[in-house]
Amino acid sequence: MAMSPIVLADLSTEAGIELLMQWLSNEFVVGIFLAPPCGTASRARSIPMKRKRPGDPIAPRPLRSDRHPNGVPFLTFIDRIKVCQANKLYHLTAKLIQWAVDTGCIFCVENPQYSFFWQTTFILEVIHHLQFTTFQSCRYGSRRPKRTMLAFNVEEFTVINKMCEGVSSTHKHDGWGLDAKANQFATAMETAYPLPLARLIAAQFILALQPLGITTPPETLEQVSGHDGAVLAALRAQAGNQPKATKLPPLIPHFAAKVALTGFRQDLPAFDLQQKLKQPLHVQSFNAPTQLPKGAKLLQLAPAMLPSTVLQGGVFVSGQFLTQEEIDRTTSLCATSDICKTGTSETQIWGLPWSEDDFVKQMVKFGHPARLQSSLPDVLKDTVEVYMKADEMEMKRAMDPEVALVLAPKNVCLWEAMLKSVQYPDLGVVDEFKQGSELVGCVDRTGLWPMKFQPAAISVSELHEIAKKERGLLRQQFHAEGDPDLTEEVWRKTMEEVESGCLVGPLKLDDIPSEFPLSRRFGIRQGGKVRCIDDFSRSSVNAKRTIN
Repeated sequence: MAMSPIVLADLSTEAGIELLMQWLSNEFVVGIFLAPPCGTASRARSIPMKRKRPGDPIAPRPLRSDRHPNGVPFLTFIDRIKVCQANKLYHLTAKLIQWAVDTGCIFCVENPQYSFFWQTTFILEVIHHLQFTTFQSCRYGSRRPKRTMLAFNVEEFTVINKMCEGVSSTHKHDGWGLDAKANQFATAMETAYPLPLARLIAAQFILALQPLGITTPPETLEQVSGHDGAVLAALRAQAGNQPKATKLPPLIPHFAAKVALTGFRQDLPAFDLQQKLKQPLHVQSFNAPTQLPKGAKLLQLAPAMLPSTVLQGGVFVSGQFLTQEEIDRTTSLCATSDICKTGTSETQIWGLPWSEDDFVKQMVKFGHPARLQSSLPDVLKDTVEVYMKADEMEMKRAMDPEVALVLAPKNVCLWEAMLKSVQYPDLGVVDEFKQGSELVGCVDRTGLWPMKFQPAAISVSELHEIAKKERGLLRQQFHAEGDPDLTEEVWRKTMEEVESGCLVGPLKLDDIPSEFPLSRRFGIRQGGKVRCIDDFSRSSVNAKRTIN
């Protein structure tokens, strides 16, 4: 699963667009989700509203119309600025759609169903590339039946199309208009996606990647859309913490088996993605189990390309994660010549939990960890023997002198041989070790950790400009009062690094070009020791670093 911090950019400026295209040029960008602002394009602006009390917001004026979707004539100066800013983003959205089509990238665009956004000339220029679906947010956890339209280029998003079935004792809506408690319009309170909707969109992106040959571990969908709050908290923590070291698949599959139910939506269980059954569920089915057990989980939704007639129900499928071919086979087995009904069809994939007895039996197959050999394996013995014949000195003579000085006490050849002996997937780390690391630029993807795409927040030219502006502030910091004992210890440790060859200096500040970023070094006390910290965030060096 891709994890990344949020990065802000003003896409109404040339610098912001340049930064965005720099992010999109990364080879690992395979999908984009676009949600242009709809405030100026809202039809709700045309709804009359009376002010019930002094201080209530004034009803907003219509800024667009069916005849003038790009903006009505004779707008006030402020409204004209709002419309122009929105049109810049609509134009950019159209360009990004065309870019995605040209590069084979998955895209999905969101806006209210009746927004004037869909009628602007910018979108009409690329509308032939779009497929559409609509849904109401109340079916995905919202308090209001907001109608939303998605435009996309892959069929996996077509399943996001649930519509409200009406108010009942178990399904109620909050009102529209002005919310008295929040003192704002209800439309502004519906901008955030309900969590089930956000999870479903992410899950459909994952499913859309599979036909492109981008496979994911079976647990990925669970992580993206699990309903467990603890899982969600763990995912958030992972965005800032180092992920787990192991990438090995689980010894035991997460589910004992999987069931595919294909048919008309009204005939299928009405559950959200990743929802677990609290009680056994009887399924009126064809050639499938008649009951899903307690703890079964809805793992996947896929559009079903059924003929105009079909029997309701599904087909039992055993084994591990279903491939698209298995889903297609499931779909074909549900076809029949008997006329039942017509409607929207889909395939639901359910994971069936292990019974306690079966889980224990599976664990017994792998034995107790104490039976594993603890002695030195033969492959490691062979690696040590190979190292004895390696020419460490020859390798270091070919290095940059400064890098070789730092690595003088390191047994690089032994380390490289050990990595090769275990078929370590990221041998590029050895080359980086030999050549040194770049402080800015794109960090190569290793494939060892869950992908965490962290795009650069500034360009190289912006980094140089920041360095020039920060130079004066750094002069002040050099003369700022602090803990003299801590400062003295930082200086002593720094000079030790200079003597060992790890650093070069001291240098005069005036001898360093003004556009070169300078990173402050400071010390923190940890127990009885002082640790030196180089603050590359303060100098904005980290902001020009892209992590895949």
